[in-house]
Order: sequence, then structure tokens, then C-alpha cells
Amino acid sequence: MTTQTDNEAVKSNDPHDINFNTEQFQLIDDDDDELLSHYISKIEEITEKCISAINTVGTSEDAGLAVTNAGLVSSHSATSSSSTCCKSRSEAESTSPLIKGENRCSTNPPSSIDHSNKKTAGRPGSKDSTDTACKQVSSDQTGMASSKVGQTDKTDTSSSVVSTNKTERPRVIIDQTGSISPLEDFRPGYLWVSDLTKQHWCEQQLLYSFTVPGVLVEDPVMTKGSNLHLQRELAVHDVVKVDITSSEDIWAVKMLNLLNSVQAFLNGSPLAREVPIFGAPFQEDVFVVGLIDELRFDLETYAIGLSELKTRLSRTKPSKSQEKQHRLQVMLYRKLFDDLVKGNVTKDVIARHLRLKLTKELGEGVQGELGKSGLSCKTLDSLLDVVFGRMAAVTCIVETSVEYVHQESGQSFLHQDVVYDEEELKKLYRHYLGFWRGQRAVEGVDIEDAWKCQRCDYKSVCEWREVKAAECARKNKLGRR
Repeated sequence: MTTQTDNEAVKSNDPHDINFNTEQFQLIDDDDDELLSHYISKIEEITEKCISAINTVGTSEDAGLAVTNAGLVSSHSATSSSSTCCKSRSEAESTSPLIKGENRCSTNPPSSIDHSNKKTAGRPGSKDSTDTACKQVSSDQTGMASSKVGQTDKTDTSSSVVSTNKTERPRVIIDQTGSISPLEDFRPGYLWVSDLTKQHWCEQQLLYSFTVPGVLVEDPVMTKGSNLHLQRELAVHDVVKVDITSSEDIWAVKMLNLLNSVQAFLNGSPLAREVPIFGAPFQEDVFVVGLIDELRFDLETYAIGLSELKTRLSRTKPSKSQEKQHRLQVMLYRKLFDDLVKGNVTKDVIARHLRLKLTKELGEGVQGELGKSGLSCKTLDSLLDVVFGRMAAVTCIVETSVEYVHQESGQSFLHQDVVYDEEELKKLYRHYLGFWRGQRAVEGVDIEDAWKCQRCDYKSVCEWREVKAAECARKNKLGRR
């Protein structure tokens, strides 16, 4: 479900692309009000275009993929001169193909930050703050169709590698005075499920992943985990590239991936992998996107089960903190899927949060892939009608579980069922949104989870640790009196 992305800067006719004028700016006198006003207006115009482009394109993961009967389709810029696709497998081996976006980084891209370079890593434009170093072809953050959509969702947040400099204090954005919220600053438009699971591990660490400058470097250990996900994905469908020309195209491809997965169940297939999912849980007006590892369909009872794949270096049981993190992830996936089945997601919610024009005609490449799936939809509006109709034809998820696989051998060694508790999920979700909305200050780990700090890449600059250390020192001092 991955596709290669062409990152070359090319001139595009996309209205959201920014084309800067090459006119030469000249020195002006302080009293030359007319010329000064002219240049100020130019700067304001360029700034507006930059903001519009960021809000529209979102992150590098936004490129979408679409599924066709010919194979999994991965989208790439229409201006790109070449496209690639995986070789077809025999029809006996393959099931319904899945289409994905191209500019997306792997969900669990390992990242190492080198502060000798002042470029900033982990900004909203890079999926899950680590997407800029990606090598996967699907795009999840911007759109949901990435082959490892939100591959970040597939990664244990405790395993990234970052080199930090004690002298460089990260900037903390949280405040309650009306300043821009972390949601708008880091994730304009929507959150990834992986953002919330990382927050569950350590909220302070999540914040530093956005604010500590550095350069992302691939981690071989993380790469192995991504490859295992890819192997399983390709066992179910092939990868095909599709040209995209707009944000609407990107999301259409993601919708097509979801649609083909569900249609495969209705056609008698028992398995779907890398299924895009989205919604606005608990009527909180915050859009969330994710990518489900695996859905299984019982052809006799029509029951659907959800399974999340986690890879581990050793055949050891995960810690309690990791189990809780993984449990939150599968519960969020289930909530998003069930909301689509129940009709709790509307076109208005999608258009408003993703800033899409649902009636805009889709590009020729996307329409071509839709045609291969037997659809004559020319707009996202009509495609969503089909998606909502198909989702209403299946049942809600009845089983959730996590599968742990040994990274070196690729063998499964542990399977844990997850008990779904919607009230618990709602309480956690609303608490986490308090951070994203800027309604409360960032929180680090509790004292009993301080062991996480020893594995954290930001421990040398962590303000939360300093505060807690000072608290402990005061308590100890009082205890001796």
C-alpha cells in the first residue's frame, strides 16, 4: 500500500500553489508612502497564499490512494512525469486492491534529530511530526489513504531517536490567553489517531516533537517495522499510482480506498488491510483521521473484527503503559468506523474540517480510477453518497484486538483482546482535546511512569522533569523536618 512520491518542485496550475513574483524590490525612503504601501500589500498577499496553501495541502501525508480492481493505486502529482506500480500478482492470490496517496511518510518513521542543522523538524506539514523523513508512498496525514496511513499510528512512541541540545530551549505554545492553539498551530484541520496515542504516552514529549528544531533521520529499526506492515499489505492488494491535481483528488482516493475495502466484504472477501478511517468523535467538532491495520469479516455472521499489528524487537510482553496506549488506538479506530456505519459523519463536517469543495470536479486520473471500480462519480459530493451508502450496509465492529509480531522473524507471538469501553474513551478523548484547544497546560508523565524519561529523546531539555524534580526535592526537605 505504499507508493513512491516525487518531491521535486514543479510548476503547477493548482490554484493553491504559490508562485512568487520575480520583480526586484528596491530600497525606499521612509517618506515614500506610496511605494511602501505597495510592498506591504505584496507581502500581505504572499502571506495569505502561504497560509491558504498550508491549510489546503496539510501534511506531506495528504496525498491519497485509491483502490481499483487492477491493484492498489497510489496518487502522485499530476505534474510528475513518471508513475510506478507494483507488479500484479496472480488473481488467485490477490483480493480487492487498495489505492493510496503518494506524498506520505511512513507512519512509524523513526527519526533522529541532529541539531547541527537548524531546520525545524516535526512541524505540522510532516506527518506525525516525523513524516518528512518518510519513504512510504501512501499518504495518511493529509488524506487518509496512505498505505501506512498515519504510520505513526503503527509506532511505539517510546522508540524514536532524537539528539537534543541543552542550550536550545524548545518553545512551548500552550497558553490560555487567546493565542493560537496547538491544534491550529501543529495540526490545522484535523488530528491523527497517532497524535492521540503519542499524547497518551507522554504529552510533553509530543509537544517537543513539534517544537524542538532538528533534522529527521531514518532509523533502521523503525524501517523494519514498516516493512512488515508493507509485506502484509501487499499480500492483500497491489499498489497503483494515480495522478492527482487537487486536495479534493487526494481525499477522493482515500475515500475510494475505504469504499473498496467495504465493498470487498460485501463481495465475499474476509479480509481488508490498511483501511482509511475518519470522523469527529463524540460531537467535539474536532476531525480525526487514522488507518486501520486489519479488518476481518465473518461471511456467516457478518461480524467485523479489528486487529492492530505491533512489532517488537524481542518476544516479550509489552509494558502496561504500552498496552494502554495500544488499547486507546484500537478503541479510537473502532469509534471512527462505527460512527461511519451509524451515519454520524456528514458531508458538511468533512468539507468544513478538510477545507474541501465537494462539488469541484475531480481530476481525470482520479475519475479514471473511479471508473475502473465501476463508479461514475465526478465530484467528492457524489462519491461520498456512495461511501455512506456502502458503510450503512455493514455492521459495527464487534471485536478488537492487538497482535504482537517479532520483528526479526516476522512471527506472531502474542494476541491480546481489547475490551471496548466507550465511556472511558470519551473521558480520555475530551481530556486530550483540552491540550489541543489550548484550554490547559501541557502535562508530562506521572511519577510512577518516570521510567519513560530514561528512554525519551528530550530528557535533557524537558521542563516537566525539572518541575517534578523540584517538587520531589521540596517534599523530601519537608519530610526531614
